[in-house]
Amino acid sequence: LTMGGMGNSTVLEFVESSFNQDDGFEFFGGNCDTKFLFSHFIGDDSFDADEGHRGINQFLCAIQGSVAADLRSGAYGTDPVGWYGSNQFDYGIEFDGVEPAGAGALPRGDMGFYNVTLLLDGNDEGIQADDEANAQIINTVVDFITNTGEELFEQSGDGNVLDYGHVRSTSTNGTVVKGVTTANDLGENATGEGVHVRGVTRYTPAGVDPRLAAGNVARTPGTQALPGSVVPVQHAGFQVENTFTQGWTYIHRLGQIAGGDLAAPSVTLGVDAGNPTVSFTSDASVAVVTYVIEKSSDQKHWSPVGTHTTAGAAEAVTFTDASTTVTAGSPCYYRVYGL
Repeated sequence: LTMGGMGNSTVLEFVESSFNQDDGFEFFGGNCDTKFLFSHFIGDDSFDADEGHRGINQFLCAIQGSVAADLRSGAYGTDPVGWYGSNQFDYGIEFDGVEPAGAGALPRGDMGFYNVTLLLDGNDEGIQADDEANAQIINTVVDFITNTGEELFEQSGDGNVLDYGHVRSTSTNGTVVKGVTTANDLGENATGEGVHVRGVTRYTPAGVDPRLAAGNVARTPGTQALPGSVVPVQHAGFQVENTFTQGWTYIHRLGQIAGGDLAAPSVTLGVDAGNPTVSFTSDASVAVVTYVIEKSSDQKHWSPVGTHTTAGAAEAVTFTDASTTVTAGSPCYYRVYGL
């Protein structure tokens, strides 16, 4: 999906890009936020931003293919059909600033990435900064960086500023950061850990489960400062108990994803002392789940108003939105999802 000059009224949620030869999602300029993007088996970068793009991105998942995949009919040499090795499963995230490099043109690229899961193939660095770009990478899991000399972060070009906190990775190759002009370690970062998700066996039915493994260290909440528009959850990575892929994604249709999604909560709205209340029953199969409550005035743009972590399965939950007063003629909508 290629986007040019997207404005800040753009709504981009629950979109999947699969098996594309180039990037999964690429932003050229513009200023828009995203949520729930899925990039699967992409030939180049899973997520790429260029030309001064600005935006906040939360709940992203990338599953790259494997350079060691078996050849298929019609393959050339060691490359899967239609792909050249130099363009095969590149960065999980690549963010560029402006062109030409070093010109100081405005606006600078300025991006935030929160609760991202990158399941790579070991062919390149996890995240690359390039040409006067700013980025904040928070509460993120980057697994399967295996090639010698390929670090978690890399810079190409000058003038980049990278803030990173609570980023957990399996990488054991060199330093966490290579060549970034200004790298601010916000703490709670770790490399050399075991795989954080439940399973990644590519090209096998039900072989990939991107949810965090039970008891995994990535589930431990961090303490990072978050922008107000970001859902305030502090685990590293995206999916915890919910894959968010069932019934609508191509990768689910192919049978690649293991496990099921949480039951969608049935929401009942009420009023308590002039404030809206949101009531629902949590999933009956999982005891501890963090649910997110969001509000909208148009059913397009949603803002988090609260979270609730259950203490048992099938828990009856009622949340009061103290920030809102019920007013005749002013519609207010709510949605609830479990992570």
